[in-house]
Amino acid sequence: MGNIWFPSNQLCQQNWLMCVQNSGCLGILGYPCPRQQTYANTKRLGGFCFWLVVCVLLLYISWTLNFPKEKMSHQGVVVLNVGGLKFTTWPSTLQQFPESRLAKMLSGSDRELRLVNGEFFVDRDGVLFGYILDFLRTLQVSLPSDFTDYWRLQREANFYELYSMADLLSQESLLKPKVEILEIRFLLQETQAFFRVFGSCSSTIDALAGCVTIFAEQLGGPTWNNHNIPSQKPLVPLPLERPSHHDFIFQCGTDYSDRLGARYVSIKPDHRKLINGTNVFGLLVDVLLKEGFHLVSTRTVSAEEKIECYCFERTRPPDALPFSPAQQGSAVSQTKTIRMHKQK
Repeated sequence: MGNIWFPSNQLCQQNWLMCVQNSGCLGILGYPCPRQQTYANTKRLGGFCFWLVVCVLLLYISWTLNFPKEKMSHQGVVVLNVGGLKFTTWPSTLQQFPESRLAKMLSGSDRELRLVNGEFFVDRDGVLFGYILDFLRTLQVSLPSDFTDYWRLQREANFYELYSMADLLSQESLLKPKVEILEIRFLLQETQAFFRVFGSCSSTIDALAGCVTIFAEQLGGPTWNNHNIPSQKPLVPLPLERPSHHDFIFQCGTDYSDRLGARYVSIKPDHRKLINGTNVFGLLVDVLLKEGFHLVSTRTVSAEEKIECYCFERTRPPDALPFSPAQQGSAVSQTKTIRMHKQK
């Protein structure tokens, strides 16, 4: 084409160029068309945004899959679904024993214990897992008095590769509840009463002896015999007789042949000072019943002396077996222990 003529007037030239640009004629004349250039730029920008969204989605999916491996062990709490029962705990609790399966679960190295809907699902007994979690929290095995599934709990400990707990559970005799026996021998003679308390557990006898206090008054002046009328004279506390760690002896009432005219008994938490032997016996039995004892039998030890024997018993919960950190040893020795259990 020939030379293009542009009007000399500057305003007319601008108007003419705008018309040519809007009509797309600049592309024909060899000049780039702004409309075509804008469309190409928009197309390139749209493709860039599409791939950007794809990359963001891929990064989010990767972060979600790696969350239990990288995030779960560092922040927040862990929710476990064990046989349908849900438990919530800190990651540090499950990492008490680094070689256990629960610790491996948090690191993502155990393929069987996986994250499902934000919870770690474990297809095992949920009730027994409660004792497993309690061991991880307290580092001791503490079972209720009516517990009997020792073998099944030991099997669960082996499944989670908590062999320290399994070794403690092997001491079944120490974990079983113990029957505690306590015996009261009671002799009532006119204005006096004599007591001897014997127990199979020395700690129980020590605690009970700490609740019993004997008070005595000096002879002199009139004294009310065989009544629960407190003396107006100052009372002096007397120590209990302790023939052994498993028994103690005391008496109450009046004895004018002794320089101590009357003996009163107080049994905590009751603050009364009783002189009548029958009342003291009733208060002592009431204390034992509140402590979980129940009467098993009664018998007469000596018909001539009229010594009555009352036998009580209660079931003591088993003592907790603590786990000593020294038993854990180094990581090498623990790994050897795991291999030995696996070979068995």
